[in-house]
Amino acid sequence: MFAADGVNLSLWPIPLTNGQASLTLTTYSLFTGVNHVSAEYLGDTNYRDSTSNSLTVTGNEGDFSISLSNPNLVIPSGGSGTAILTTASSLGLGGTVSLACATTSPSIACALSPSSFSLPTSGAQKLSAVEIDTHQGEGHSESSEKHKAAPGQYKVVITATDAGVVHTLLLNVTVQ
Repeated sequence: MFAADGVNLSLWPIPLTNGQASLTLTTYSLFTGVNHVSAEYLGDTNYRDSTSNSLTVTGNEGDFSISLSNPNLVIPSGGSGTAILTTASSLGLGGTVSLACATTSPSIACALSPSSFSLPTSGAQKLSAVEIDTHQGEGHSESSEKHKAAPGQYKVVITATDAGVVHTLLLNVTVQ
């Protein structure tokens, strides 16, 4: 049997092959931080029991990555544009990813679709649309012309959170 700080790491005894047993561990299968891993042989009618010296292994909490299809979006004033956000698990982290976005100016708006989803631990990728709107007026009348974003550079901050792990990306928006 293999154990980390007294907690069994396998559900059943590991068979011996040529007098040796082995167990492959991923660091996310351990507790986050320092773990003391040891092997214990329970003995049989031919050999007595024994326990190995412990080995110190650091466990990771898991992680995920985010990336943008295009970190520099060019949009005409009064128009809209979309960038694709890709999220993928790494080190076995799964669970619910929550997305949020914020702009550096009230002249443009951002929305994420979907803004929350379940991320599998397998490393599979999930896609979300980051939608940017540069027209903040109601309708398209002449009076709403003043609500169009002025030409210039704007920033959108995108934040992704899963199990306490937070990643942030910056989307540069050029309004023409």
